[in-house]
Amino acid sequence: MQQNMSVVYGLWGGLVLFLAAQPLWVLFFSYPAGFERMLRRGRNWVYVPLRWKGMRKVQILFVARLLLLGVAAMGTALLAYHTGKRESWWIAGFFVVCTIAAAWLQGFWDRIRYRQQEDAYYLIHDDLRDKLMYDTTDYSEAQIRSLAAYQHQQRLRKADEDGTFLQVLQAEAKRFRELRPLATPLSQNEG
Repeated sequence: MQQNMSVVYGLWGGLVLFLAAQPLWVLFFSYPAGFERMLRRGRNWVYVPLRWKGMRKVQILFVARLLLLGVAAMGTALLAYHTGKRESWWIAGFFVVCTIAAAWLQGFWDRIRYRQQEDAYYLIHDDLRDKLMYDTTDYSEAQIRSLAAYQHQQRLRKADEDGTFLQVLQAEAKRFRELRPLATPLSQNEG
């Protein structure tokens, strides 16, 4: 009985460890994967960091998948232990549910970084629109969006080259939220 409880405590400790490691990994290493998905969905202003390519990308995504599967495996083992359901179809069902929950959590952490980039883009977009409103030349909304996307890309590229990408992204997102606390991003308005 004592050995059985130490296994359960080990599973709980492993689950907590994986649940703590997953957001840290996503927020600091694998967030560009979410940026790539947004690019494929038509958000052409999204900036993907320069280092996000080649073997580094594969390694980061591999660890992200391992963390996701680790959360799912620990959750499955704990559900099977605590419910007493140890038939293979129950375990498969638990694994599917835990995998979906872990993927949702990973997506949640991805959306935090995407939301910061979205806020940084709209900060530039709104500032540009305000400046051009007083200009004598008429600019269409498409031209303003294009110019804002260009400036956003250039600002984040410079920060990425300087090694301050996350700091600049967080500072601009914070500034946008301070200036427009009730603003809803375009992605929420489209859905």
